[in-house]
Amino acid sequence: MKKACCLFLLLFLPLRAQESESLEFLWRQAKGDVIQGKYLSALERYEEAVERVGFVPTEFCYYLAKALYKMHEITVADRVLSAYFLHTPEEDSLYLRASLLREEIKMGIDEIRNCKLCDSEGFRYIKHKDCGSMGYRLRPCLECDQSGELLCTACQGQGIWIRQNRLFQFVYQICPGCRGSLKQKCSACGGKTHTLIFCAECGGNGYLLTDHVCSHKEKITKQGIEN
Repeated sequence: MKKACCLFLLLFLPLRAQESESLEFLWRQAKGDVIQGKYLSALERYEEAVERVGFVPTEFCYYLAKALYKMHEITVADRVLSAYFLHTPEEDSLYLRASLLREEIKMGIDEIRNCKLCDSEGFRYIKHKDCGSMGYRLRPCLECDQSGELLCTACQGQGIWIRQNRLFQFVYQICPGCRGSLKQKCSACGGKTHTLIFCAECGGNGYLLTDHVCSHKEKITKQGIEN
């Protein structure tokens, strides 16, 4: 039994060491990508490493935060950088650069919060032309077949009311509902011949999210966001 355990350890420990070296190499590659400005590549390496171990070593948090910031994942970058400051003393060689990055991120977040033209990561909205930036669409009214009118429900389209008085005599009266026109305004569309339906494409907002970074300088007009 002891021999089996020893054999297992002899086989297992080198594999763990190889895995550790592989991860360390991956972290270093990601760090090098950030230094060279290859932020997308760096994020891909970080993602692969995190999937394998489930966390980011503190010493690499600054580089991950910088890559996220440069790729406009600003709120995530802010959380990662907060983790760096939580576990790192001021004597760390990256502390000053991390502090400068934190100021940049803070300014970026403030700009985004004060801008109505972009989402929480700073990506710009544009007006949804298919619904006219209204958030809803016009649909022909099926209830009245686009006529805007229905048969009067009060007189069933007769135009008159027929009643019996106390003497059991029939009394004819013009229908107060349609005033003798036999029809009344369609209750579904209000006589407008069409109904409004929620625009599923833009979620009722009248705008669509793009992958363009917002400059926070565009204007909103009555027609929507200027392109």
